[in-house]
Amino acid sequence: MSPQSFPESLTARTALCAVLLAAVCLLAPFSKASASAFTTLHTFCEHADCRDGAYGIAPPFEDASGNLYGTARGGGKEGAGLAFELTPGGETFTILYKFCSKRNCSDGSGPGSGLIMDVNGNLYGTTTDGGKFGEGTVFELVPDASHSKYDLVTLYDFCASSCSEGKNPSFGNLLSYAGQSSSALYDGVSPLYGTTSYGGSGYYGTAFELDYVSGESARQEKVLYNFCSLSSCTDGSQPAGLVVGSDGSLFGTTTYGGSANDGVVFQVRSNAGAFSGMFFTPSARRTAAMARSRAQL
Repeated sequence: MSPQSFPESLTARTALCAVLLAAVCLLAPFSKASASAFTTLHTFCEHADCRDGAYGIAPPFEDASGNLYGTARGGGKEGAGLAFELTPGGETFTILYKFCSKRNCSDGSGPGSGLIMDVNGNLYGTTTDGGKFGEGTVFELVPDASHSKYDLVTLYDFCASSCSEGKNPSFGNLLSYAGQSSSALYDGVSPLYGTTSYGGSGYYGTAFELDYVSGESARQEKVLYNFCSLSSCTDGSQPAGLVVGSDGSLFGTTTYGGSANDGVVFQVRSNAGAFSGMFFTPSARRTAAMARSRAQL
């Protein structure tokens, strides 16, 4: 190495080290911030008999003031779950309603969905069990003027007639409505959409619509699609909720069914008022890869 090339090489190496050191220094604060960003706002079952709830399985809803509204599937009264409000920062945890408060759990038990809110502050959700026929409900929680007490109104009881309309609403998701994707509050009268895990003509779930009936508290249910209607359930089984697309189509997933029996992504769309299903299953290449993976287990 010539006397002149050594300083040049040393200078280049020094510059490279400086760049790497600067990169490490820049990344370090972000790593620290990421590690400290998690905060537990509330821990369920801190009280005797889990009267403050247990098993939260759906995301909460946040209102304009930063309050969170959600459900716990267990705990509460008779272990049947509850609806709650949590103020910003987790300062105050308030139980809004304890399910199975009525005889034979006619008000529902095991709330399996999160909550949505309408323009008047009413909350909506589903229970997987309970209700008039024991197979789940769609409910509305109506607050008093001070929002300190909520009354439950049952909008629909599943399994009224041989469970052809579905039973056991899917858990872990939310009821859907037009405009939800833009964060607009529910208007209180437009159709609500959801899914059941069982029931329907194929037994393995339905996609349903609930329509407002003027002057009545209960709503009218309409089945939009019966899953497992096709041979070998290639159209999917046990759907897991819906979202409303910009064109009014409904999109969702199923837990099982499809060509690989590992679920499908589906679309239910309106054609002059009639709903039909379009189903997307894994490609042949993807299905083969999944089969190879299973064989290696």
